[in-house]
Amino acid sequence: MIRSASHHLRAVRILACAATVICAAHATAQTPQRVDSVYSAQIRALTPVDPRWKFSTELVDYMPYSATVPTPLKVLG
Repeated sequence: MIRSASHHLRAVRILACAATVICAAHATAQTPQRVDSVYSAQIRALTPVDPRWKFSTELVDYMPYSATVPTPLKVLG
């Protein structure tokens, strides 16, 4: 059975896309997320600390840094 060049080209494109996705996922997994330290410090300072209740978790006790999205501190003052 002889395959046409278009079948080979399609297979190469699929493999290239798969390799790109795998490499991007690998690079993203290893890049640590930047944290807005000023706002994160405010979150920790203003969150009640009581051993009987847990008001926050490690998933929401910081503010990720973004160059394009302002923090509530910058918007609200």
